[in-house]
Amino acid sequence: MARVTLETIAQRTGLSKFAVSRSLSGKNGVSEATRKRVRDVAAELGYARPTSEVEPPALGVVFHDTDLINSELHLLIQSGFQAEAQRRGYQVRMRWTHLPEEVEAFARTLSGMAMVGPHTRESMERVKALGVPVGRNGWMDPLDPFDIVSGTDHEAGSAVARYLLDLGHRTIAYVHGTPGYRGRIERYYGVREVLEKRDDVTFREMKFETEMRFTEHFLKAKAEGFEPTAFFCAHDGLALTAVSELLRLGYRIPEDVSVIGFGDYSAATQISPHLTTVKVHGTQIGAGLARLLDDRIHGRIPPDIPVRLMMTGRIIERASTGPARQLPPALRAVGDKPRARLIHTTAIPAKAGTSVSGCTLHPTPPAVIPAKVGPNPPPAQAAKMGSSFRWDDTESFESTTPHEHPRRAVNSAPASPATPSPAPSGTNTGPAAGSAPCRPPSRQSPCSARHWSARSRCSPPRDWRASSPGGRSPSRRQTLRG
Repeated sequence: MARVTLETIAQRTGLSKFAVSRSLSGKNGVSEATRKRVRDVAAELGYARPTSEVEPPALGVVFHDTDLINSELHLLIQSGFQAEAQRRGYQVRMRWTHLPEEVEAFARTLSGMAMVGPHTRESMERVKALGVPVGRNGWMDPLDPFDIVSGTDHEAGSAVARYLLDLGHRTIAYVHGTPGYRGRIERYYGVREVLEKRDDVTFREMKFETEMRFTEHFLKAKAEGFEPTAFFCAHDGLALTAVSELLRLGYRIPEDVSVIGFGDYSAATQISPHLTTVKVHGTQIGAGLARLLDDRIHGRIPPDIPVRLMMTGRIIERASTGPARQLPPALRAVGDKPRARLIHTTAIPAKAGTSVSGCTLHPTPPAVIPAKVGPNPPPAQAAKMGSSFRWDDTESFESTTPHEHPRRAVNSAPASPATPSPAPSGTNTGPAAGSAPCRPPSRQSPCSARHWSARSRCSPPRDWRASSPGGRSPSRRQTLRG
C-alpha cells in the first residue's frame, strides 16, 4: 500500500497542500467545512502525522527574582540543569519570578519543574496540586514532602571549625552579616557545634544588617576585649569586605589574622591574598535537580517518598589562612603611623640616649621614630631579664624572632651585667671599652640603613630622635655619621 502524504489528500480533495496542512494542524485560514472534509478524507486513507512533529517534553526552572546575593550560585545551577536536561532529551525553559500565580501558570507548560531560591510554601503546593513533579534548591520545614537538592551548610561549618582549630586558632569570629538566610544560620550551627565543646576557645557571632558595617562591629568587639585571630565569613562577599577592611586597619593576612569564606566564587581568586573558602558545587546541584525530575517522570522513585540529595563541599585552601599567631600583636589606633616597639630588654636606661651595655639596636628612619618611645620597665625588673633588646619599627602586629627576617637579626648572646651610666643630653658616649665601633652598612650590605644592627656593645647615636632634644630630625648624612 502506498504511503499516504499531504499530496495524496490534496489530490483526493482538490485542495492545495497548504490548505490540507492548515486543516490537519487546526490552524486558521480554512473554513470549518473544509477542515472537516480534509479530516474525513485523511481518516479514510489512513493518514498518520509524522512522529517528528511531536515536541519533546520540557523541564523548567524558576529562580527567585529577589535573591540577588546568590546570583552567581544561580548561574552555576542554571548551567548544570540545562546541560543535564538536554543530555536526557528535554527542552529547558527558564523563568525568574516569586509570585505563586506566575509559578503555577509556568508549571502548566512543563513535565517537571525545579524551584531555586526562597520560594514560598504556597508556590510549592500549587505546583504539586497540578501533578507536576517538582524539586527544590532551598530550605523547607523539617520532613516536608518535597524533593530537595542542596549543599552541606551545617557540615561545612563544622569542618571549618575543625580546620581553624588545627591551625591553632582559639579566638574565632563567625561573620554572619545580614540575618535571615537559612544557609548562614546552618553554617553557624555547624561551627558552634564544634567550638562549644572546647573550654579553651572564645567564639562570637558578628551579625549586622549591612556588610559595610563590618569595621564598626569589629572595633566594638575589640574594645570589649574580644580580638579574634580567625574570621569565618558566611559568604565570599562578606569575606572580601573583611579582608579589605582588615588590611586597611593595618593587619597582615594571614600572619596576624586568618579569613575564610564560603562559596568559592570568582572573586575569591581576584583579591590578594587569594581567599581560602568552602567550595559549593552549584553546577552539580543543577544537574542533580534535572536527574531527580527525570526519575520522577519515569517512576523510578516511589511517589510517596521525598528525596534529599546533598552535594558535599570541600575546603579550598589558599593564602588567606595560616597558623595562629603565638604572641599578641602590638595594636595601635586606626590611622596612627608605625611606632618603635620594645621587643625584649635586659638593662634599659632610665633616659633615652644613655649608654647601654650588651645591646643590639635597630634604628628607624628619623621621620618615623616618635619623640618618646615607650614606657621603660623599672631598672630592677630590667636587670633580671636575660637577653639583648632592640627597638623595632616594623609595621607588623606580631613579635619577630632572629630567623624571621634577615634584616632584623638580633644579637641573642647573653649580655654581661652592667649598670647604665647617664650621659648629658645630646652627647654620644661612643662605644664601650674593648668593643668594635658601630658602622652603618655599605651599599652592598644585605641590610639597609633602615634596619642595620650594631652587633657590638655600643650606645645609641646621638642623632636619633629618641635622644635628640626637641625630637629634631637629622639629615641622612648625620644619621650615618653617628
